[in-house]
Amino acid sequence: MKTVLFVNLQYYDNQPGSGVIKKLLAQAESLNFVGMPCQLAFLARKGAVLPSTSTVVNHVMVEAKMDNHGPIARPFDVFRFNRSLNCFVDGLGDDDALIIRYPYPAIVPPKSLLRAFRKCKVVYELNSIYDKEARAIEEDGLNYLKFQEAMLQRILLSEADGAIGVTEEILDYYRAAGLRKEVPQVTLGNGVDVERLPLRTPPPFQDRRLKLLAVANVSRWHGYDRIIEGISRYVGDWNFEMHVVGSGPEIVNLKSLASRLDLTGVVYFHPFSSGLELDEYFDHCHLGVSSLGLHRKGLNQASALKAREYCARGLPFMDSTDDKDFSEHFNFRLHISASESPIDMEEVVSFAQRVLSSDQHALQMREFAMKKLDFKVKMRQMAAFIRSL
Repeated sequence: MKTVLFVNLQYYDNQPGSGVIKKLLAQAESLNFVGMPCQLAFLARKGAVLPSTSTVVNHVMVEAKMDNHGPIARPFDVFRFNRSLNCFVDGLGDDDALIIRYPYPAIVPPKSLLRAFRKCKVVYELNSIYDKEARAIEEDGLNYLKFQEAMLQRILLSEADGAIGVTEEILDYYRAAGLRKEVPQVTLGNGVDVERLPLRTPPPFQDRRLKLLAVANVSRWHGYDRIIEGISRYVGDWNFEMHVVGSGPEIVNLKSLASRLDLTGVVYFHPFSSGLELDEYFDHCHLGVSSLGLHRKGLNQASALKAREYCARGLPFMDSTDDKDFSEHFNFRLHISASESPIDMEEVVSFAQRVLSSDQHALQMREFAMKKLDFKVKMRQMAAFIRSL
């Protein structure tokens, strides 16, 4: 069996270091490692920056000029998208599986995704509830998703041979939206490529100073404003630093909030970083900040890539989601209430004092990530699911 991970790059930032691209590369490489031959197929506009490794084959390239509104704005581009995918799927056989990172990027479905016109299996990987995501932001570039899902989801999902949801909540939503109950389904949380992430060297924890790190393509649902508000209300004798690393639509609002609360010397904003530069931020900070605002999307469950990176690097972290990979017995995660209230920094300090008291905390988190979160572990489960179809 040959497995193909298919992804549309038009709506991503095309940064090879982005979380989505890292995940796709790690999935492909790990599936190959566990004995399931896998390639990546990219549907991308002309000039897109594509990642390149030994396991990546760029089967699909659409040479079309598309703006940030995507192919919904240009019917001819929809035709190009579908024609390219149809030609590609025609080359797949009965024993092959096409795993599509949902949603497909057009409001008119290609015939190759319908059972009558293909031989291969089609499996959708469901990473989010996209119409909720579109409602949660005010960017025109993603608002089309709600309309797209209304047009497409019942057609495509009803034709699926399998579905992989990163949370049970997401699978429940798509079952109600057209995913047939008799179609094989599995909940499989996100993973992390542990070996490619260096174990951090924790900084000294002294002088009643606590340094926080938030790395993301920053959106409202990261909830970093809750931390900033919490720091502004803190009246104790601890000093805080918060380092926000990354770009994103919410950065302007967070900078304005920090300025208004007179925290410009406390909250620092840094551009997108990778490699050794990013490693230095991890070595500089004591705690990580994952998503604190997922409820703004109307979601309770998550499988955040960044939380897994924090764990693999050995950085204790906080978040406000229900994540099945981190049980209540996982000691290095501070679970915050999913609300609009500012973060209680006394609670954060108490957590830091407890987890940072052991000089082995980073190594213990790393060992947990290797056993539970590594992509090789996750892809063994995915491979077993694909073979069962």
